[in-house]
Amino acid sequence: MIFLSCYQHFTDTCPVKTTMENIVRLIKDDASVAAKTAAHRNDPQAGHKSACPLFAVAAVMEGGKSERHIVEMTGVSMVDVDHISQHTDSPGACDKVAELFQRLITDPHTLLCYRTISGDGIRTLFRYELDERYDLALQKRYYPKAFLYGNEYYARTYGVMYDEQCKNVGRLSGVAHDPEVYYNPDAVPFGKEEIQAAAEQVLQRKRERRKRERELKRITACYEQVIRPEVEADGAVYAPGSHNDYVMRVGYKLNQFGFSPEAAREWACQTFREYEMAGNVVDSCYRKTEEFGVRNRHKSRSSRPPQGDSSYWATVEDIQAFLTGHIKLRHNIITGRVEYATPSDSPSTGGESGHWEPITDRVMNSLWCEMSKTQKVNSQDIYRVVQSDYVPQYHPFREYLEGLEHSESSEHDYIRDLANTITLKCPPPKQGESEGVWHCYLKKWLVAMIAGWLDPTVVNNVILVLIGEQGSYKTTWFSYLLPPPLRCYFYTKTNANRMGRDDLLTLAQYGLVCCEELDTMRPSELNQLKAAVTMTTVDERAAYAHFHEHRPHIASFCGTGNNKQFLSDPTGNRRWLPFEVEAIRSPRDHPLDYDGIYRQAYRLYKSGYQYWFSQDEIKRLAEHNRQFETPRLEQELVDTYFRVPENGEQGEFMTISMAIQTMGGNLANKLNHILVGRAFVEKGFQSIRRSERGYVVMRRSTEEIRIRNRQLANVGLTFDG
Repeated sequence: MIFLSCYQHFTDTCPVKTTMENIVRLIKDDASVAAKTAAHRNDPQAGHKSACPLFAVAAVMEGGKSERHIVEMTGVSMVDVDHISQHTDSPGACDKVAELFQRLITDPHTLLCYRTISGDGIRTLFRYELDERYDLALQKRYYPKAFLYGNEYYARTYGVMYDEQCKNVGRLSGVAHDPEVYYNPDAVPFGKEEIQAAAEQVLQRKRERRKRERELKRITACYEQVIRPEVEADGAVYAPGSHNDYVMRVGYKLNQFGFSPEAAREWACQTFREYEMAGNVVDSCYRKTEEFGVRNRHKSRSSRPPQGDSSYWATVEDIQAFLTGHIKLRHNIITGRVEYATPSDSPSTGGESGHWEPITDRVMNSLWCEMSKTQKVNSQDIYRVVQSDYVPQYHPFREYLEGLEHSESSEHDYIRDLANTITLKCPPPKQGESEGVWHCYLKKWLVAMIAGWLDPTVVNNVILVLIGEQGSYKTTWFSYLLPPPLRCYFYTKTNANRMGRDDLLTLAQYGLVCCEELDTMRPSELNQLKAAVTMTTVDERAAYAHFHEHRPHIASFCGTGNNKQFLSDPTGNRRWLPFEVEAIRSPRDHPLDYDGIYRQAYRLYKSGYQYWFSQDEIKRLAEHNRQFETPRLEQELVDTYFRVPENGEQGEFMTISMAIQTMGGNLANKLNHILVGRAFVEKGFQSIRRSERGYVVMRRSTEEIRIRNRQLANVGLTFDG
């Protein structure tokens, strides 16, 4: 006995378990079903169909009517044939439904057969063998095979078109009144062996068709990218009067590439529809069996594949040839990345023609997909070729500067024009002197920056710093200092209080690094930055890289701040080139003459210009930097209480401890002996050694100290007396 799940109407979700015999009685004798069936055939839009009972054919359900509510399989499936008067192949037009019905009920496999509610369809139920070894999940997966086998059987035997949507294991069958309903409880089920065998055949046909479709796509891609350009380069044209010659040339090349004869013939018939003999011509080309696969034969990773198999693997030479025709590549030795640009006549991989970008996984995958259209290729092989010496090296700084070298020499000082975009903040008497220092130091720093880019043994170890109010274009000026082709090598470091591994890698990957808010850094952090500036090489392993790399330090440093007094290193500040700015002309509104600036700086570098600081220049730089130093207690006290003896004056011997007692008072325990001694040296006092070390000094009297302080207050300048 077969048990089924029955629903009272379309929206019912609480099925009742019943027998097949009860379903038959419902179809044949139920007055309500008969009334709704008649009403629907008179007015199909009135909704009578959804009010009729339904039953699940393939499964018994509990608590609902979706697949998750299935508790067991019935071993029954159905064939739903609708619109019989339009689609059946049965002869005779007066009652095709009745004639087909009579034929179906004579079939030994028919379990149940009745007319659907439309009156123009027939629903036939058949049985199939359940494999008892399968659990419920496997039985549900097996059901589509049984459905397909039974439906194909009825379609083949009776020339009907079945509804493929009914293969859903939870599909419901609507009840309709049919006094002639047929039921055969002894119907012969379809065997599981024949169902499985048929399913394998169907699956094999689908696989073969998919394989053929993939090969047709590869042929099309090979024709568009390789064969057609070669044939047309030989002067052949596909035009009336030359069809045979053109197709024959293409056929020979298809044979040489090793595409299967069947796929080649099918492709030729589709592509050259105007030429009826295209298939025969290609067949004749494949008679040259000695040429089959000659252009791919060396690509097999093991032995040569069987005749007709086009699955040859691409070699390194093939990949290089493909890349040459599809993409431009270069290895940026500064960033360590491969960059690409897409030729305008090649398939797009995401970049614009002539526009270079770092290559990404997406681009690599697109290249693999494009090449796979013509032959089998390992994606890792493409990656290895791209990361090999096949890709030429590219030095962005050298290429830019050498591109300017051919320009004619000019006496115009473009670097001075650059310096004039910044107005320094200094007293009028020293305005001209300060501007001269600014121009000189900027020129040295620019040429040193170029030297650091081009010479791996040179490091620009001074930091150009602009001090000024917020919003005065300090960082903007630095960010626009590099020309547009090199602007991607500008890096802004906002967390200048730490130097991690990634920060060290920036020394080898960027041309200019800008450290913001230098005035907020502690002395130890400034010293750490100074140490990084003087490093000649970087030995670090980049993220996801396999090896540590020994790379030259190319980056120059610049910085910005708001507070003038930020230098706090008592040992010296010769690594800094600080300038206080009054105003900066916006480089956004007033573009710089980059070609002129860098042509002049590059010419100075090549001519041997001294971009480093001599000892005398270092001393002058130290004097310049004093105005940017943070106040130091020891130095101020030495300057207040002592002075260097003038000519003819007899100084006195003063040890460090004696000086601390003289200056200290309540500060004696807070003064540092070493810093006091360093203050005497910096102020130019003569150091002598008797039984102990000391300095020759002149003590300032109380009146002299008072006069000096008044002079400093009135003049506002450094007092040297």
